[in-house]
Amino acid sequence: MSSGSRYDSEEILARTGRLRRATNRIRRKSERILLRVFFHPHGDKLILLLGGYDKGRFPGKRHQQRAIAVARQRLEVWRQRSAETG
Repeated sequence: MSSGSRYDSEEILARTGRLRRATNRIRRKSERILLRVFFHPHGDKLILLLGGYDKGRFPGKRHQQRAIAVARQRLEVWRQRSAETG
């Protein structure tokens, strides 16, 4: 399980091709966003998104540990379902 990198709102929108549509919603001062995303690579082309949260809004270790626990549970459920169907 892994987590992501740091990008500001303009970088995220530019990477998704939505920068032009959202420029009037972005403040003049670029707001920093700190997201923590939990994912698990599966094979060569599939990435399972297991969860995430705004680390700037919830910086505490307790929130992080709960989010990690939820992501691990989701991965385990996915593995169990994959074993049943595969």
